[in-house]
Parts: sequence; C-alpha cells; structure tokens
Amino acid sequence: MALDFQKKGVSRSAFDTKVKNYVFTRGPLPSAAPAGTEFVNESITAFTKRLREQKGKDIWMMGGAGIIASFLDAGEIDEFMIHVIPTFIGEGIPLMSAAHRTVSLKLISCKKFPDGVVKLHYAVRK
Repeated sequence: MALDFQKKGVSRSAFDTKVKNYVFTRGPLPSAAPAGTEFVNESITAFTKRLREQKGKDIWMMGGAGIIASFLDAGEIDEFMIHVIPTFIGEGIPLMSAAHRTVSLKLISCKKFPDGVVKLHYAVRK
C-alpha cells in the first residue's frame, strides 16, 4: 500500500531510508526496489530466521491485519506497542485478521500522553 501511495505522490509516504524496509509480496518480486527496501516472498519463518541471524536488535513492524496475524501464527511476534487514541470512530481496520486464536499478553509498561493518547507495551506470552 505504501508503494501505491508513493506512486500517487502522497506526501510522507516514502520509506525511511535510515532503516532497512521489507515489503512482503505474494506475487513475483519486482526488479527494482526503492532505496533501503527489500521485497520478500519467502515464508515468515524463513524470513525471521534469516533476519535474527543478522546483527541488530529490534524489528519495528507495521502492516495490515493479515500480515500481523501471519507473524503471530508463526510465533514470530515478541511484543506489541499499541497506542490508544481517545476517539470512538465506530469502524476501522482490525489489528489482526479474524481467526480462532487467543493471544495471551503481559503488560510491560503503560504511558499516558498529555493529549490523552495511551501507549500500552505488551509482551506476547509464549
């Protein structure tokens, strides 16, 4: 989706080139990728194994409900940082796609911001 926004010229949709970006795709890998970006179509387990073998620390993941659910189902998400914004909207995009799963979490920290936003930091219990 970010690539579609970039093609349309939507401001602030470019990838952060200070960090490595991975874009998961089910289709053939494009021949050219934006700077600092790698297209991935291998299994989540193979990808995370390869990534964990490299030097570095945390992986920041943003994505839709489907990709988050896929990483959860593969047991490859260790923590969630969820920001609660004090506005009821009545509809929206789910955090993860529907399935019969229960994800047990342990609260690590909670931070309140002056605008009423609350950041909840959870570890996934394994």
